[in-house]
Amino acid sequence: MKITKIELKNFRAFYGEHTIDLGKKGRNLIIYGENGSGKSSLLKAIELFIDSHVRNIAFSQHRNFFVTDTDGGHVKISMRSTHLAPETTYEWSDITRETNAQVIIDASKTKGSLDYKSLLEIYFLHPKDSEVDLFSLLIKTILANSINSLTQKRFSEEWAEIEQKKVPHSRHTRKIQELEDALNNFNNGLASILNQLRDQALDILQYFGYPVTIDLQFQGVTVDRANKCLIGNKVVLCVKFLNTDFLLPHQFLNEAKLSAISLAIYLAALQVNPPSALKVLVLDDVLIGLDMSNRLPVITILKNLFNDFHIFLMTYDKEWYEILKRHFPSWKTLELYAGHGTDYEMPILVENKQYLDKAIEYLLTNDHKAAAIYLRTAFEVKLKWFCEKMNLPIKYKEDTKKIPLNEFWETILKGNFIDENLKTDMGISLSYIMNPLSHTQLAIAPTGEIQAAIDTVKRLEEALDAIVKPPTQQQKDIDKARCFLLANEHNLSAQYLRSAFELKIKWFCEKMSLRVKYKEPTNKIPLKDFWDAIITEHYIDASLQSEIQTYHSYIMNRLSYAQLAIAPTGEIQAAIDTVERLERVLDMIVNPGNAP
Repeated sequence: MKITKIELKNFRAFYGEHTIDLGKKGRNLIIYGENGSGKSSLLKAIELFIDSHVRNIAFSQHRNFFVTDTDGGHVKISMRSTHLAPETTYEWSDITRETNAQVIIDASKTKGSLDYKSLLEIYFLHPKDSEVDLFSLLIKTILANSINSLTQKRFSEEWAEIEQKKVPHSRHTRKIQELEDALNNFNNGLASILNQLRDQALDILQYFGYPVTIDLQFQGVTVDRANKCLIGNKVVLCVKFLNTDFLLPHQFLNEAKLSAISLAIYLAALQVNPPSALKVLVLDDVLIGLDMSNRLPVITILKNLFNDFHIFLMTYDKEWYEILKRHFPSWKTLELYAGHGTDYEMPILVENKQYLDKAIEYLLTNDHKAAAIYLRTAFEVKLKWFCEKMNLPIKYKEDTKKIPLNEFWETILKGNFIDENLKTDMGISLSYIMNPLSHTQLAIAPTGEIQAAIDTVKRLEEALDAIVKPPTQQQKDIDKARCFLLANEHNLSAQYLRSAFELKIKWFCEKMSLRVKYKEPTNKIPLKDFWDAIITEHYIDASLQSEIQTYHSYIMNRLSYAQLAIAPTGEIQAAIDTVERLERVLDMIVNPGNAP
């Protein structure tokens, strides 16, 4: 069982509607997100969705701060048992709670959701009597859902029942015997699973290559009849490094070794937890502060030991993000950035769609706030990208986020890179682009003016792209398709459109080493084979696939001259726009650093 889609609406940082499509096969996900971008909110969406029924969590407690009650909201997660099986969608909201499905309840017992603070809990616990005692953390968190094979009860549940029992007076021998029998079952069951946990953790530790071993010492809980209490409820973490025992490892070992020990214990617990159809592992910057050599073993661990889990890796370290992308080329990647207005904020989610495409989507739903944020982001990213590519001098600030956006814009204007007409149009639209308007101002802003601003920024992007990246053959063909369409030469326009489409998808298949049915010579390979190779690997989202299918008669099928002569100009124009969108998407996948 794998998650195929995550839909968020007005959940924590996620104002408005956001969809993450993981494809029919349910691809694992690598997420890059700067601080404050909503990365942790995405982690919480997955975690709280899975736990919402078991822990009786109300959605209203996690609704986005900037929306009213009437805006509602939800987290929806879709999943499939295989890529050929039907998709099932479950919703968690104030109105609907479908998370009582057995597959989700089972997943709540096996999921792993770790961040850096989770690792700290192991080696920075307050030590008792010069020891690191993990009993409470193990019973209430790490092994909370593990089953005692002797009683078939969860350890957290069983221990809670034992704690509720009062230690009887010594005269009540029958009640004392009942309590001791319950403790014997608990002790024997816990000792058995601790041995499994230790062995699995030792296997994981070997991947890090440190001369470190651990043991989890548990003597068993017993009844202190004299003081009428329970004693021995402790599990001592014993660490041996270079054959030397360390009872307080955090005082002697470095952070890399401590993190490796903590991560090994947490991951080992996932191996001994009850089985379930859906196994989810979320790692949110668990390796923060470690150098790259100490992070790389985690990649091998995930590949070798957790290939049956649905994994979500989150980080704010761009270098680590790029390394993960290279090691897991089939995984989906996503970038989150913080977007701000004067009285609101929301994550900017960068997937296959460009910022301007997202701005248009929100404008069509009359969400001016979200449209303006994506519009400003598109403008900002393009200006910074252009200044970097052209080595333009910008007034220095230690924190680059503090450089005013106007500094980049004025630098470009001084260089005379754009014509006077575009400068004039940009000046008209700058109130929506450069100045973050308030929610109230945007609510009354004319839709036409925001649309005009989007069109102007698109023209600016094209102008700057043409300077940095000379037109490729595909771009030349697209330009010719547009020119012939303006001249009402539908036949020639369609020819160049098909040529641009063919060149781009063949180029992409070669760059990504995709497999197509071999024919010699290669020009006999049907165009559809290249297209099928791309969509089979889920490189593009469903909406773009649908648009290509809508206009396939102009793109892939060679219509007759007579058919093209009567074809609506608007349809051919829409087909050209769709192929252009496809080109941008494929460019971003092959060269993510060159296409903002």
